[in-house]
Amino acid sequence: MPTPEQKKPAIKFDEAAKTSIENWLNPKSKEEHEESQRKDKDLFRFARYIREHFEMAIELKATDILAGKPPRQIEEYLQEVWPKKLVEIDKDGAVSFTFDGFSNTVSDDLSVQQLHCITGQSSCNSNFFNFISINTEPIDSEDIDADKLRKAMKRVAVDITHEVEHCFYPGKDYTSGDKISLLKYLSNRGEMRAHAKGFARAYVDNFPSEKFDYGKLKALALQTPAGQNYFGSFLDPKKQQLYREYCDLQSLHDMMVALVRKFTEDFRAFEALPPLTTKQ
Repeated sequence: MPTPEQKKPAIKFDEAAKTSIENWLNPKSKEEHEESQRKDKDLFRFARYIREHFEMAIELKATDILAGKPPRQIEEYLQEVWPKKLVEIDKDGAVSFTFDGFSNTVSDDLSVQQLHCITGQSSCNSNFFNFISINTEPIDSEDIDADKLRKAMKRVAVDITHEVEHCFYPGKDYTSGDKISLLKYLSNRGEMRAHAKGFARAYVDNFPSEKFDYGKLKALALQTPAGQNYFGSFLDPKKQQLYREYCDLQSLHDMMVALVRKFTEDFRAFEALPPLTTKQ
């Protein structure tokens, strides 16, 4: 966390987030509400499409493990379940899973065109290169068994949900070890949405039929680095006092909870939406 002796910003880091999140939670007009819901539905269907294909690949890998066969990298199984015409392999062997050819496409302004499997931090670049990269380390570790594989998929599902959110709501990078940079990242409105969607995904996956419960959400969130801030350090009265000139930590926590509650309800309602399909 930033220290008081460091130069104070001209504006609190959380000002833009507050304004946007209040508008997302309480749209000022019917048009704003409809536009927000349209985007959320598109993002849900898009993330579900990716997640379901990963889940199919996971089952193929689990089958090999249970049969005593040496498991392959998840990227290879994903090639078997992704529509063949939408798998691209370049001259160096790099694989891209594309999204062209949807018959009931998501919005035209959702411009991401490719998915990559990587070892490292997941990311989404929808402004320049139009791709999503998903970290597959949790499901490609050497000592994984079938049960661990399915549990690890829940972590990957959270990553998918988080990164897809950035297709419409750009996030912010931060410099490792720079606590001011980290606070700016955590109070960025795009990152707050993406983390909230990830927490909501984890909540629905772990408690599929239970009503929203703050205690259960907090317990899940605290298992993640971001959650340890939003649901841990941001609630520490001493830190709230120490960093009050930079950010209202309690307010950020409260906004995060409100977003997760909304997105948890949305996810359950959106399950009835038609799936994305490709042209024949």
